[in-house]
Amino acid sequence: MSRDDGATRLLDLPDDGRTFSAERRVRLSDTTPDGLLRFDALARYVQDVASDDARETMTASYLAWVVRRAVLDVPTAPSSEETCTLTTWCAGYGPRWAERRTRLVGEDGGHCEAVVLWVAIDPETAAPARLPDTFHAAYDVAAAGRRVTARLQHDDPPDGASVRPWRFRAGDLDRLGHVNNAAYAVVVEELAAGGLERPTRLEIEYRAPIGPGETVSLVGDHASWWLTGEDGVRASFTLG
Repeated sequence: MSRDDGATRLLDLPDDGRTFSAERRVRLSDTTPDGLLRFDALARYVQDVASDDARETMTASYLAWVVRRAVLDVPTAPSSEETCTLTTWCAGYGPRWAERRTRLVGEDGGHCEAVVLWVAIDPETAAPARLPDTFHAAYDVAAAGRRVTARLQHDDPPDGASVRPWRFRAGDLDRLGHVNNAAYAVVVEELAAGGLERPTRLEIEYRAPIGPGETVSLVGDHASWWLTGEDGVRASFTLG
């Protein structure tokens, strides 16, 4: 799979403009058997702090937001009961989407970085919606004019890749009626439990939603994986 390092490289916090911070304590239900923060829990933290920031600014409250692409870097995984500060900011945007960066710093040395591309959706039409003036008023200074693309980077699965069945739980669905973006990262935890070396970097691209009760297949091996349905790829993963 290809990777757009220019789009996912680490950026410093902005010198000017809005940032938002919140604390999370790593709880028992967030950790691996080794007591380290799981990827799906990190994805949920990142999602929650983004929602808290947007709620505080009240930007585009009539819109829904869905994830197009996410990168989670975990140089040092936080451990159980570690208190972590997450700081998020808008690092760029396009006509109908915006990129958020989130930095997690733990009191005991935990360190994670996240890059998430969110697409604004009109809930009435389910179509991408233009970012409103209220969004730009809140976030343009921090973004500093940086433009980002919503183009996906991952290839399709190769012929002959291994295939195994996969099914999400009813509890993985959110109010939009499809599997929540954070739940996809459980795939990595399952692979690690099956003997795959635990990665420190995860990239996920979301192509199409997975609905309630839908059975999909997990395709791939080693560092490249895909979730596929009858109508094609739903999501893809690279592990590093």
